[in-house]
Amino acid sequence: MALAVVGAQLQKSQLAVKDLNREMRAITRAEQFLAEMDLGLVELDSLNDIEEGDFGPRFPDWGWRMELERTKIADLFLLNIEILYLLREEPYRQDSFDYDKADVVKTLYAMRAMPERVDFALDFGMKEEEVIELTERMAEAGVPDFDPSSFNMKDFFGNTPSEDLLKQLPLLMDKFGFELKDVASFVPPEVLEELKGMGLFGEPESGSEGDDGG
Repeated sequence: MALAVVGAQLQKSQLAVKDLNREMRAITRAEQFLAEMDLGLVELDSLNDIEEGDFGPRFPDWGWRMELERTKIADLFLLNIEILYLLREEPYRQDSFDYDKADVVKTLYAMRAMPERVDFALDFGMKEEEVIELTERMAEAGVPDFDPSSFNMKDFFGNTPSEDLLKQLPLLMDKFGFELKDVASFVPPEVLEELKGMGLFGEPESGSEGDDGG
């Protein structure tokens, strides 16, 4: 009987550690989601009242659901964000996350205004010669109409061909102060594979519960 009690307590402790580990990962996913929104990768005025998405091939077992509410203040939104977890049984495929079966691991609330376009001089304190250098390097990398005073991150990732993105992304990440691993979740899968082949990324998460703290 004593061994049974001890065994039950050990199992309960293991489950508690497992749940805590998953919640910590959910907090990280929530911070990532809000960071992407602040960068303009999610346009609030184009969203439905309820929106869903996943975190890409690096975090294949994680998704999000967001309820959007407009406030009385113009361009200010109240967000109800749920971070979801569901262990995938198959390799990652875009738009294949099963939101109805996923567990809600973390719920958070945030207020966000409409994201502004990036001005490298004003927002990052770049000097005029640095702005000129960046513009010239982006032109060499295939962006002849690059505007350093009104840069839209969402348009950049959504409209840039994969072969050009491979050349342009390192330049921008250097100016934003990011490492490439920081933007891996919203890099297109085919570009991610190319960058992995160049040794700029580690292997994506396998989707196994052990790998993702499940």
